[in-house]
Amino acid sequence: MFKSNSLVLTATLVAGCMTSTVQNAHTLGKRSAEVGVEPGLFTGDIGGEGALSLPALPVLNVSVRYGLTDRLDLGGRMGTGLYDIHAKYMFTSPDAKGPVVSIVPSTTVFWTGDVGFVQVKAPVLLGLGSRRHQFVLGPYIGNSIAFGDALRSRSTGVHNIVTVGTSIGFATTVHDRVRIMPELAVGYPVSISSTAADVNLDTDLLDSPTTTFTLGFLIGAD
Repeated sequence: MFKSNSLVLTATLVAGCMTSTVQNAHTLGKRSAEVGVEPGLFTGDIGGEGALSLPALPVLNVSVRYGLTDRLDLGGRMGTGLYDIHAKYMFTSPDAKGPVVSIVPSTTVFWTGDVGFVQVKAPVLLGLGSRRHQFVLGPYIGNSIAFGDALRSRSTGVHNIVTVGTSIGFATTVHDRVRIMPELAVGYPVSISSTAADVNLDTDLLDSPTTTFTLGFLIGAD
């Protein structure tokens, strides 16, 4: 029972603490499109130090984004256990020099076996550099609603998990309309509540940081 439910918990954390954004802070521009292929590795300590340390697990996602206006993009992502829809709004002017600030609200759905969740988060992207070569910082706070046997309980319920995290990446243009973006992302659960009667809310899940490294290949917009 413990082993099976630990795997379910692991799968929940893989998606629930996924902080990768794999995009620069600029929007694409009106009627421009971009496709991303995003292989990476995920690891973490599930249940605190000494409980269950995960090896580096491979992940692979594919993203698509389209510029509705010069300041607004709409996109989606699917891949290792998750489906995501997101937007990006750029607060700074498309023609402005200096730092770029945007926000990327997203909704992610994940399901496996007897557990699933919906996560809502809104990373704020700070871009330093030009559109072609940009350092990107993406702090965020997210809220995940997990359904089913997500916290090793014997009864199903609805579990609310609040996480904080950030991503750090560098997007560089290597060819006309082709960018490569290595990104390191970390996530950390900070609050848990549950409707299941037998869930221990002092669970070591609160001591379970996760780390994701992604190497994004972005093709499309200038």
